[in-house]
Amino acid sequence: MTPRTDFSHVGMCVSDLERSKRFYVEALGFTRAEKHSVGPEFDRLMELEKVSLRSQFLRRGEIAIELLSFESPRFVGPTGRRPMNHIGLTHISIRVDDVDEVASMVTDLGGMCYRDEDDDGLGRHQARFRLLH
Repeated sequence: MTPRTDFSHVGMCVSDLERSKRFYVEALGFTRAEKHSVGPEFDRLMELEKVSLRSQFLRRGEIAIELLSFESPRFVGPTGRRPMNHIGLTHISIRVDDVDEVASMVTDLGGMCYRDEDDDGLGRHQARFRLLH
């Protein structure tokens, strides 16, 4: 018998914790939840040395995102867009009632929206957005 498993959260390393919190809370409707300071006791788990970071959980319904802001060692890697065929998390999908309103909020908060129109195969025209920050 397979043991019971439940989804807990997705962790995301961010370059600017305050900006990321504003984006997820103000544009996408998440709420701030627990926050933590993490130190070298997590070195082995994270496969790093002298860890120092701030962690902020954000929740929306059953979805939880943990934003990780590394003070030591600093974050590494590109911060811009990357093609979807790169290994790792490719996207988070969130349904909204008013796409234009959310798109406006995302751009007001410094994000980018890429709109593309599509036919859903059933003769219905739909707008799709990819939201980035």
